[in-house]
Amino acid sequence: MKQQIAIPLCLLMTGLLLGADSPATAPAGEKRTLLNGQVEYLSPAGWTFSEKNGTEEMAAFVSEDRAGGLLMMVQPQGMYPDVNVARAIVKQLREQRKKTPETKVIQEPKIEPSKDFEVRISEEYEHSGETYAKLYLYRMRGKRTISLTVTAINAKDDATKRATLKVGEDLLLSCKWPKKK
Repeated sequence: MKQQIAIPLCLLMTGLLLGADSPATAPAGEKRTLLNGQVEYLSPAGWTFSEKNGTEEMAAFVSEDRAGGLLMMVQPQGMYPDVNVARAIVKQLREQRKKTPETKVIQEPKIEPSKDFEVRISEEYEHSGETYAKLYLYRMRGKRTISLTVTAINAKDDATKRATLKVGEDLLLSCKWPKKK
């Protein structure tokens, strides 16, 4: 059976970061769920949950300064992240950047080694005068894959960019499947 690849849409992230809605700030470490409670996670401190973009399979958060975005999705069953999936994602990202002539690639999408995630891909590019540093993470939880796209826009320095990307890593690492009672 051919593996399905789902990459969160850049347009959704752009809408989140540019103020598509005005969600309330989530308290630090608030327990939230996906898939009708099948997946539990802790919301990132100081980030706002987007009610407009949240579904049973997806959660979206925006940083207070709106320069960071997190989009977490439970992937369809049968999506198993491995090196072949990672290569296909990198290929798709490179093709997307080539199709947009006003995009200037700063760092080509690349697969990075990780002890915590089955797939970790980073890239950086400029588009419409904005600089985007993105991190795509995929992690198996039980028999399902949870993906996370982290976006840092116009980070003033490397430390700020790394801090935003770390918030995303911590969010995905907080995901767990609660034990059935």
